[in-house]
This record gives sequence, C-alpha cells and structure tokens, in this order.
Amino acid sequence: MSSYRKFEVGFHSFMLIFAIGLITSALISEGGPMREPLYIVLGVGFVLTSMIKLWKPKIDRDGK
Repeated sequence: MSSYRKFEVGFHSFMLIFAIGLITSALISEGGPMREPLYIVLGVGFVLTSMIKLWKPKIDRDGK
C-alpha cells in the first residue's frame, strides 16, 4: 500500500469518526442556538463522502 493510500485511508477514517461524533452531539444537545439540523446535514455529508472515498474501487492510472 502506498504512503498516499495510507494517508487517504487514515484521513477519511478520521473524518468518518468526526462526522459520527458531530451527528451524535447534535442529536443529544439540549437547547442552544437551534443549529442541530445544520450539524446533522453537515455530518451526513461528511459520512457519505468519507464512505464513498474509503470504499470506492481505485483505478490505477497505469491501467493495472
């Protein structure tokens, strides 16, 4: 596994965990400035993009 691929997997794994935490904190928050829907939408967007990037089949540019 190349160093770029290792970085990519690590970064998107971190973003996935961050997004799950963001959604969880928005769901369990009490009161506040009523920004929960924004945080939930933002978290879902992070989850979707991270999952797509992690599990999307990689095509080698060399054609292998």
